[in-house]
Amino acid sequence: NLAEEASAPAARELSLQAGNADAPVKALEVRRNYHKHNRTYDKARYFEIKNKLNGYMIYFQWTKATPKAASKVLVGIHSPCFFSGLNARGSLNIRVNNISNTALEPKEIKAFQTAGQGGIIVTYNFDGTLMNQKIYMTADSPVLWVEWAQDKNSPQPAKNIEVVLSYRPCKILSNGGKPSPSYKREIKTNQRTIQAHGKYKTYHLQPDENYAILYDANLNPGTAAGQNKKAPADSASALLFDRTNIKSIRFYAGNSYYGTAYLTPNDLTKPFRFGTYKLNKRVSMDEFYRIFEGIK
Repeated sequence: NLAEEASAPAARELSLQAGNADAPVKALEVRRNYHKHNRTYDKARYFEIKNKLNGYMIYFQWTKATPKAASKVLVGIHSPCFFSGLNARGSLNIRVNNISNTALEPKEIKAFQTAGQGGIIVTYNFDGTLMNQKIYMTADSPVLWVEWAQDKNSPQPAKNIEVVLSYRPCKILSNGGKPSPSYKREIKTNQRTIQAHGKYKTYHLQPDENYAILYDANLNPGTAAGQNKKAPADSASALLFDRTNIKSIRFYAGNSYYGTAYLTPNDLTKPFRFGTYKLNKRVSMDEFYRIFEGIK
């Protein structure tokens, strides 16, 4: 409960000198009071993962059970930007054996350090299949990586696995979540630009497409519509895919505030990973491309 959360240590820190003393990776559990008195949300845990180049806050938000619905545990990325990218509660989801991680209490959340990484590892039990979610950064990159792997001590192998990533490009209109012609959602890969301007559709990436820049062509910091002083647009964000063990990637996108990416692995018994990149400042699309070219 919230009282127990408040009495927990204020922060648990692991700092890592990962070859470059000027860019250590740090993983900290921190206290925040977001939604403390909210009727929907219960306790929460927040973890900062950062190096000299960038930083992200991962949060685990418990919802309160109701007579009609059980409690859920929603996992998302709170910062560097709260209203765009993989920020939505429940944005870092996975389904294993047709069970969503949002329906499960994490068995363990712990910080870790190795010779070149720092972050957290979250363990879930999907009806006998133990899965570890490693969320981490390296010392020399601004990208946050997420790796899923079956635990070596898992009693049962996974029958099926699908990662589900909910994202919000650049800006959300204050129109109650309705579709709007003002939304010009686009997905730029290393091979093409997908214009998801109309009704929601499914777009499949090809095996040689290994990243996706998520943005709005109309609502971004480089456009007049995105420079509203009261509600300015955020910069684009990006997903990076390690295709070593990713079989398929598809996007469901259209002219409303959210989109969804679905990832499935080739070999269910081997680790697979994807990364996300988000700037902590507002820049035009041209500037974002220039910066992203230097890190991908």
